[in-house]
Amino acid sequence: ASHSDFDLVRIRIRLLAYGCFLLNALIIFLICKKLRFSTVNSVLAALMLLGQRYFLSWNVTVRPDMLFLTVMLLSLLCAVEGVTVDGKWYVLSGTLAGLAFLIKQPGIAAPIAVLTILLCRKELKSAVVYALSAGLPVVLVVGVLLWHRGPFLEQFTSLGKGVWSLRDGALFAFDKLSDISMLTPIIIGGIGFTQAVGGDAASRMIAIFALANWV
Repeated sequence: ASHSDFDLVRIRIRLLAYGCFLLNALIIFLICKKLRFSTVNSVLAALMLLGQRYFLSWNVTVRPDMLFLTVMLLSLLCAVEGVTVDGKWYVLSGTLAGLAFLIKQPGIAAPIAVLTILLCRKELKSAVVYALSAGLPVVLVVGVLLWHRGPFLEQFTSLGKGVWSLRDGALFAFDKLSDISMLTPIIIGGIGFTQAVGGDAASRMIAIFALANWV
């Protein structure tokens, strides 16, 4: 019975991961529409995600990657709403950004992008609201885990304790860039990045996010 229960849980997690994978494409489409992309270009942007062959193996794995990406993209969508529609969206955007960071550390890219734009526009009140909204779930979750004295911090900071090799990283990047299926999206993304830098505040926010996430 325990073995079948484990299989059932694993199937449900895989279904959740695949659902998040499909939802990510929809969120990218909505972000593009908010940035005033044409419907055709918005659909193509979403299809670029669905067509990434590396995601074809990740989208049904028992890993947090797809859920993390969904929460982070939802945070960006809400941030774009905050820039273009109503600043109240920054509360939800910040909360989702905090949750994304708790799932995986690269989630810090979203707060970097949003806060950079808000501070450059001198929207200090919105920046404070966003920062508090992002920090609240982090403080609550970390506080509870520390209260129970679990090995959370050791696990959370283990990424920075690994052995880093610039040479191995360069060889890995060169190997991947020789693959046309990897190189083509990078070129398209680079073109989009240069255009976004010269765009409005929401477009620049996405460009900063892309740069921070890449770094």
